[in-house]
Amino acid sequence: CSGSTSTTFGRRVMIEEMRDLSWAKHPGGLENGPRGVWKGIRTGLKQVSRFLLVAALLFVAPSAMAFDVGDLQKLLQKEEQVQGQFSQARYLRGLPDPLRSSGDFNIVPGQSLLWHVRSPFEYKVRMDAEGLEHWADGRWQRDRQSGTGDRAQLAFFRDIIGGRFESLSQHFSMQLSGDEKRWQLHLTPSSVLMKQIFAAIDITGDAYVRTVKIAEAQGDRMELEFSALSHGQ
Repeated sequence: CSGSTSTTFGRRVMIEEMRDLSWAKHPGGLENGPRGVWKGIRTGLKQVSRFLLVAALLFVAPSAMAFDVGDLQKLLQKEEQVQGQFSQARYLRGLPDPLRSSGDFNIVPGQSLLWHVRSPFEYKVRMDAEGLEHWADGRWQRDRQSGTGDRAQLAFFRDIIGGRFESLSQHFSMQLSGDEKRWQLHLTPSSVLMKQIFAAIDITGDAYVRTVKIAEAQGDRMELEFSALSHGQ
């Protein structure tokens, strides 16, 4: 239900509770004597408890329901560059242990993404509007032969970390829960192409993206964790 529906419902119930409280304060129908007084007190306390619960519904629930994907985008989108560290585990069918890698990254909003793998080997790739570049022989070299898979994966990480969900919304349905301090975003593929690649994607975070879990349609999966995140440096 929407926040306005909850508010209307809460106000209606609150009016009823106030009537009940008034009745409990002046219980004309109660029996006289100590037992009647004690019964009136217990009734009043019970009504007060119900009144407080309704007040919580009226004033807290609508604000909690207000956090949506648009708010999440504003929370994640930074004008300055974002940098941090990542650890990745890829679970492949037929392999007993995951393939692990780690390194750091840097995103300049609207310009480029630098993805620097440091373990188990060193590898640097940069993506900008013109495509991919690899670091080799002490300089950046434009890669004209990289497959679309590499570009698509880096673009996906860039959009997720940077809170740019416009392109994702064309291929996934989104279910968001939580608030700005702790949220969870579940992506379900909606386009035919994405259904062939992904089964589901789960993302968690706060002011930054903290984890990304990708379940692929063929059974493989990947888990990413981000740490030491900052922006503006």
